[in-house]
Amino acid sequence: MHPSDYGMKEIGSWRADKAGFKIELGATELLGLGKCIYAFTDTNDNFLRIGSSKNKLHDRMKAWERDVTKAILGQRSPTPVHEAKKWMEYQAGTVWARQGTVVETSVGKFECYLDEESVLIGRHLPPLNHSKHR
Repeated sequence: MHPSDYGMKEIGSWRADKAGFKIELGATELLGLGKCIYAFTDTNDNFLRIGSSKNKLHDRMKAWERDVTKAILGQRSPTPVHEAKKWMEYQAGTVWARQGTVVETSVGKFECYLDEESVLIGRHLPPLNHSKHR
């Protein structure tokens, strides 16, 4: 399936090389929102990594840029070196996102973006996700 089949919109592009990891974001209202799910795809729109962000999506994308770049440059980073090398193998792609779904039940409303992330990871098993799903 394509990210748009899950209601995701293209929010930018990414590229990785020996100089680092760069995300170019477009102008979209999604960047200021929290409780989102996002996906990085390759140039054929195959899922590479699926994630979620409780905080503003723009801030999460900047953290991705910083952490993967540090790993590519051999600096201390939460991103493992082997993952940084994989990003460089894929070279470039697209970034997709959407607001997480809110579900209303008899006991109240719930944000289910973490569950949506988990389902998508289990469904697509992206090669750059560390776990299959929660």
